[in-house]
Amino acid sequence: MYGDEYCHYLEEGDLVVVSAPEGGEIGQAMILLELIRKYHAPLVVLPKGHPGSKRLTMVVSAGDHIEINCSIQRGTHPEQHLLCGSEDLAGIVLKRSEMGVDITGGDQMSITSLDRMIIPSLS
Repeated sequence: MYGDEYCHYLEEGDLVVVSAPEGGEIGQAMILLELIRKYHAPLVVLPKGHPGSKRLTMVVSAGDHIEINCSIQRGTHPEQHLLCGSEDLAGIVLKRSEMGVDITGGDQMSITSLDRMIIPSLS
């Protein structure tokens, strides 16, 4: 029924973010992050309108910058710079920086350079 398939592979230095728009356990997010970073589990993108989108409790985005948006359907955006999030976090932008992560969010938030978690080499 659906013919398009999008593949997005992590590149060295990619910022990887897990979002749970309705909230969730940090431990579950850490497990998902580990599956992606260490074991290279694929990032799955569903077609817009796919009924499975409603069942996704956590979604992931990866790249050099990520924008949180509450008006998109979770799991359906091959443009990895968009990530479904709660209304409270809408508009926040996370950008990879040399020292860590720069976080901005318009008038409501501005945090600069959180320490970066270094991914160990895969061997």
